[in-house]
Amino acid sequence: QNEKAMDVEAEYVRLFAVFDAHQHSTKVVPSSVLGEEDAVVDCVLPSYFDYYPELKRRVQRSPRKDAVDIMERFYVFMQTGCRETLRGLGIDEFGAEPNDLSNPIVIDDSDSEAGERSATEPAGLWQVSLGDAGWADFDETSNKLCEEAFLAKRSSVSFVGHMSFPITVNLEKCLQTNTVTGTVRPVRRTIIGAMYG
Repeated sequence: QNEKAMDVEAEYVRLFAVFDAHQHSTKVVPSSVLGEEDAVVDCVLPSYFDYYPELKRRVQRSPRKDAVDIMERFYVFMQTGCRETLRGLGIDEFGAEPNDLSNPIVIDDSDSEAGERSATEPAGLWQVSLGDAGWADFDETSNKLCEEAFLAKRSSVSFVGHMSFPITVNLEKCLQTNTVTGTVRPVRRTIIGAMYG
């Protein structure tokens, strides 16, 4: 009995370390100005717990054996994308959807205070960082909303994003926050003419 408890504790410590680990990464950020060199950025990637803070809270609140089960099943889900492994855990509200960009972002711009585009202001393309997967373009509607807010000199813009999660983009700090899960990702604005012109 005591040996089993020690095994559970050892597995808990091992899995907790896996979920809390931060990996170092080097990323080349393409310059948005023609003729300028790309920037090389050393960064620390977020841990699973950084992306899913509710998962960490649930693990810490659960008895050790249950916490190990939650982490094992969630780890399988993160590696395979198979939601079946989460059945019965009530984890769907974590917003877990690994590497899935297939659903478009839907934006509610009913309270938008969009400004008029300046005749001299080039069109901007908004992108979100996906870590080692690189940068992904915002869909047309969310790009338009972010660009209008940027040109209107607003500090932030909010919309309903992937899986119906509310998203807030801080335009000053260039950060996107899922206000339900707490996931924060860098965003950037590139000049369309500089990339494609």
